[in-house]
Amino acid sequence: MSEGIAEHVPFALQGAVDQDDPGMPRHDILIGDIEAARPCHPVQLAVEDEETDETEPENRLMGETRDDLGDRISNVAGRVKDAAIEAGRDVKETVRQEIDQRAPEVTSTLREAAEHVKDQIKDSATAVAQEAKDEARRPAGRKR
Repeated sequence: MSEGIAEHVPFALQGAVDQDDPGMPRHDILIGDIEAARPCHPVQLAVEDEETDETEPENRLMGETRDDLGDRISNVAGRVKDAAIEAGRDVKETVRQEIDQRAPEVTSTLREAAEHVKDQIKDSATAVAQEAKDEARRPAGRKR
């Protein structure tokens, strides 16, 4: 192949420029040898992650007190959670007892209401039936 004509070049896509940069023949080899950028001191990053905001004297003075306080807070939070669960169970039981106690009264009220609605429906049906009979008996030419 003649010099200056590249082999295995991808096709130019829409809006792309198909070109061959001028340079030494080793130009293509150097592109493959380039490595991605990395942090200069990776060990330094790990040390920074482990550093605390406290100085050594602060850690000596407050470390044990802080740990004790954290344990106490954790214990109190556990007791609060247990108390909330127990209170939820108590409320659930109280609601069930109220429902059981008031169920007969509610059932009775619903039965009375259903009986009243049933009587109203019967009365309305009887009235409609009577009007239909009266209309049927009326002579064809007479209207109300």
